[in-house]
Amino acid sequence: MNIIKSIYSGIKASVFLLGVFSLSSCLENGDETIILETETVLGIPSDDKADPNPVISNPNADIPNIQYITEKIDGQYVMRIDMTGIQDPNTKEWLKLFGISSNEESSQNIWVSVDNKPKGFIVKNTIDNEDNNRRVMNDIVFLVDNSGSMSEEANAIARDIISWAQKLSSTLDVKFGCVGYDGRITGAINLTSYNAMSEYLNRSTGTSRTVGFSGNDAEKLEYAASSYANSYDECGTAALRFADEQFTFRNGANRIYINFTDEPNQPNGQEGFSVLFVNDQNNWNTSQGTIHTVFSGNKNFTESFYYNEYPWRMSDYTGGTTLYASSSFTGVTLDDLPVTGALQNSYVIYFTNIKEFMDGQVHQVKITVLSEDGTVRGEKIFYVIFGEKKDTDDNDSEENISKNKLIGEWEIESGLFEVYKNGKLIESYMEEGGELEIFNSNGIYIYDNGDTGKWTLSSNKLTIKYLVEEDDTEVWTITKLTSSEMVRELQESEDGYVYKYKVTSKKL
Repeated sequence: MNIIKSIYSGIKASVFLLGVFSLSSCLENGDETIILETETVLGIPSDDKADPNPVISNPNADIPNIQYITEKIDGQYVMRIDMTGIQDPNTKEWLKLFGISSNEESSQNIWVSVDNKPKGFIVKNTIDNEDNNRRVMNDIVFLVDNSGSMSEEANAIARDIISWAQKLSSTLDVKFGCVGYDGRITGAINLTSYNAMSEYLNRSTGTSRTVGFSGNDAEKLEYAASSYANSYDECGTAALRFADEQFTFRNGANRIYINFTDEPNQPNGQEGFSVLFVNDQNNWNTSQGTIHTVFSGNKNFTESFYYNEYPWRMSDYTGGTTLYASSSFTGVTLDDLPVTGALQNSYVIYFTNIKEFMDGQVHQVKITVLSEDGTVRGEKIFYVIFGEKKDTDDNDSEENISKNKLIGEWEIESGLFEVYKNGKLIESYMEEGGELEIFNSNGIYIYDNGDTGKWTLSSNKLTIKYLVEEDDTEVWTITKLTSSEMVRELQESEDGYVYKYKVTSKKL
């Protein structure tokens, strides 16, 4: 067991002994008093006009794709939350969201709170065509099964991707990426423009359209592909994780994945490439995106987890949608995929008065949606460390975090482990270091006690997949990486508690 997992277990045990562990994921109200700022920005109402989030039961609507960023506008800190559309589960219509408003256009149907404190906010609906619909950024990645069985529909899929991408580009701020897969990752192009995506898909015909790596980082992507699943069977989850860990997503952009396949998801017994991977919030959080499925095979097969899985479960687990098509892909266009409506009915939420939360600690954000007639009910809870966006010329920025700096031997100097509830620190533990870590140039990771694994680095995200029986996977955020020092952080949530780890290492 690696150092993080062992101390993590110890912290959870100590929290239980202190009597603060609860089986309930509901958080109690805090007793702090909000200090309201007198200035207003963007017409955002003050918090004293906000009502508490309504209590809902039996939620029936998904709130997917939460992206957030702290910005400074007119000298004031503002929290921006980007969301894709929310669909009425009964009528299949897309909701238009109304927040706190002085007009009588419609009743409020969305509420926002931080640590259970109601926030004043405004909502911008993409469908209103404000600022040419360019307020919401969307990064869309196509995961395309290019095995032999897809030969009948391959050309039609490419045609529809190109047509659909062109339509979206005309109205939305959107970039596109693609991963081709069969038993391994066989091709990819990082997030790019519609024109570059069209050129990539039109290099060849049939299933060869998504074979081969393209773009400025083609060599890097091809090298990274070798460390992913090689099961000799189709595995869309491997393609998903490849894109998540290797692609350069824009800060604050909604992430949308569309998986095209006609076969079960087949991870060949590898837990990390099972559809169940995205059902674990420790592996796949709300900001990593939703997965939508286009399935053109026979769906009447017997499911066996880790071997023959329903690929559309990734959509079910992340709030995505599924479209069933014929093997010839006739009579179907991507316009039929509900994600089209989700993109065209996106929202941006702005709220301010956040200085008190910019303390480097973890805070709970809750979004509740409740239609006037009560037929649409949804809620999303996620955890945020409020902070100002870093300047891109910072010496320790993500752009200066490179594989060359990471490769080598490192000694862990210290590990800080903390437990939060309701955004408050309730337990902390400092562990002295001394353990050695080796990041080899071939992607192999070796830990002091003999554990081994594979590592990948995408932007400032370091993923370590341990090759042990329990198949642990950790996704770290590197906050500092120089030729001699590395600082990385990891955050996990469980049963209403947030566990935060910070490890400092020196290079030998």
